Amino acid sequence: MIVPIGDIDGFPTPSLVDRLSNDEPDVYDSTDIDGSGQLRRHANKARSREAVRRYEDSVRRDLEWLFNTRRLKDDRLERYPQLLSSVFCYGIPDLNSEDPSRTHDKDELLHNMEDAVAWFDRRLRNLTIEFGSPVLGSHLLHFQISGVVMMDPVPAEVAFHSSLDPTNGECKVS
Repeated sequence: MIVPIGDIDGFPTPSLVDRLSNDEPDVYDSTDIDGSGQLRRHANKARSREAVRRYEDSVRRDLEWLFNTRRLKDDRLERYPQLLSSVFCYGIPDLNSEDPSRTHDKDELLHNMEDAVAWFDRRLRNLTIEFGSPVLGSHLLHFQISGVVMMDPVPAEVAFHSSLDPTNGECKVS
């Protein structure tokens, strides 16, 4: 019987980026292959809660990367539907031509962010992104990202408080 990696030891499977970079080899050792040839991962020092926290942190980090990456906005791309779902279109459109303080542009930004998450981070389901009230004296747009992170053994609800600086396009997700 083939068992998914996340079900072997009850810890969530790290994202592909985390498995490739393996910044903490003492926490996740993914090089051990058991006698059946299945890839096994041992959480040497991390407990289940720590593993879940790390997984949620990787989702937060990946959302921040996604929202800080600008993609080319070109109407000619619609002729190539495969290209629209490739890494060529990773990120959100450039904000320089938009004014996120206007309702129409804010709705467009929200739609672009939701689409980007739907295409490029499928770990997050039941996604909602809601803009908060403007903070007096601040030019930042504040918003909350919430949803359910799909991970083994159990999905978890998450909420990230985020801000976007419309002057330079920098997004912080925390």
